[in-house]
Amino acid sequence: MVIDLEPEQQHVIELAIQSGAFRDSKEVIAAALSILAEDIEDGAVSESRSQETRFTLAEWKRNCARSANLGDRIPGDLRGERQEGAE
Repeated sequence: MVIDLEPEQQHVIELAIQSGAFRDSKEVIAAALSILAEDIEDGAVSESRSQETRFTLAEWKRNCARSANLGDRIPGDLRGERQEGAE
């Protein structure tokens, strides 16, 4: 399967790898899909997406960059870590 990514999406993957949390793009995609699969299984995707604040990819990227400037290069949920209180 070939998937075309937007430049911003490619940059997020590169940031994740540069953070040291992932070895390569396959690991980044696998972690993201694993989280998505868990959320789908839990029924959380449609529920949370209907209630959450939506961000454009550019906004999300800026948030990641801000986190990087604070020393937390990639949010924990991108590393496959669940936020406290998240189920």
